[in-house]
Amino acid sequence: MSAYLVMDAYELVEIIRKKPGFYLHSGKSLRQLHSLLIGYEIGAKQGICSDLRPFNRWLAKQFGLSEASGWCNKVITRAGSDEAAFDLFFELLDRFKNETRESKTD
Repeated sequence: MSAYLVMDAYELVEIIRKKPGFYLHSGKSLRQLHSLLIGYEIGAKQGICSDLRPFNRWLAKQFGLSEASGWCNKVITRAGSDEAAFDLFFELLDRFKNETRESKTD
């Protein structure tokens, strides 16, 4: 029997944030990060790990958009370029984490 290290998507993106060039072919690319996370979300649907759906719901509320467009498209549209979107993604993710952490403690 093999043991797997299971982490949620938020833990994974924090690891990638520190060394994007190690995990993503083009370095700071939100599109490549999104592709990697799609695979991760497929695992989440099979109960292997958690996904970014709560973040997508939060972004939809922040931007006044439908959840259907997905978090990657929302961020890239706001940022204007893939590399700028990569940085904006982490800024927004930090805000999301802080706000959801605060609401859990209230």
